[in-house]
Amino acid sequence: MTELVHAVGASVPWSIPRWALRLAAPYGEFFIGETTLRASNALARSELNWVPYVPTYREGVQKIAQALR
Repeated sequence: MTELVHAVGASVPWSIPRWALRLAAPYGEFFIGETTLRASNALARSELNWVPYVPTYREGVQKIAQALR
C-alpha cells in the first residue's frame, strides 16, 4: 500500500503498534500481524503460458496512479 501512496502523493496511513494491538485484541494481533495474502502466478505461467500485462507490481502501481490522476 505504501507504494501506491507514494505514487499518488498521498500521506502515509497510520499504523497501530503491535504491542497495542496485542492488548486490544490478543488473537486478532496474530491474524492481522502474521497473515499474508501473497499469491504466486507460477502455475498460470507454466501451464497456461500466461504473461502478466505488467511485469512488476511497481509498474502496475504506477499505471494505477496514472489512472487516478
